[in-house]
Amino acid sequence: MKTKVQILNEFIEANYKNVRQFCLALDVNQGNISSILNGSRVFDIKAAKNIEDKIYEKLGVHIFSAKDEDLEPDTFRIAEYNVKLSAGLGEEVIHPENIKRYHTFNEEFLTDFRVKKNNLAIVQVVGDSMHPTLLSNELVVIDFSQKDPLDNHVYAITTKNQTWVKRYRITPAGGKWQSDNEEYREFDKPLNDGTPVIPVGLVLFSLGRKIN
Repeated sequence: MKTKVQILNEFIEANYKNVRQFCLALDVNQGNISSILNGSRVFDIKAAKNIEDKIYEKLGVHIFSAKDEDLEPDTFRIAEYNVKLSAGLGEEVIHPENIKRYHTFNEEFLTDFRVKKNNLAIVQVVGDSMHPTLLSNELVVIDFSQKDPLDNHVYAITTKNQTWVKRYRITPAGGKWQSDNEEYREFDKPLNDGTPVIPVGLVLFSLGRKIN
């Protein structure tokens, strides 16, 4: 069985760049956490509960006790991130420290879309570039495990620290990223001129309806 120190260390490595970023995100003392991780400070029950409570408050998970007392049976939660998918300037790529709140879903969602809950996130769409498929200010569910572009699917993508939502189309000239709103097509050119584009994930669902 893993110790709490091992669990904490693995959690930090999986979700943050380093210990400093973890401590800044959760507003905990970096010296204390470093001492716990290197074994020079005793990780007692009180300290473990304090850290777990802060993680739960921020991320909604209990890393030591794995409690889900706030959930109804056969439900799960998806985190909403303070990141916008935009027709113009985007924001930082999704990261645990940007979690805004949680939304509860029935577990049938996982079966219907054939996805795993740990691969999902919710973000907001800003702008009309994907109208009528997506409306400005809608919240959408993204699957981060699906990053290989498929023809005629909608993806969240990043380029030069900007975050966008576009449709991928396969054309005789090759693959291209495209807005559904024809009025925005001229602004898609920078996404198809050789600039590195990194898919973040497949847009599955607007809260209330499936995305085609």
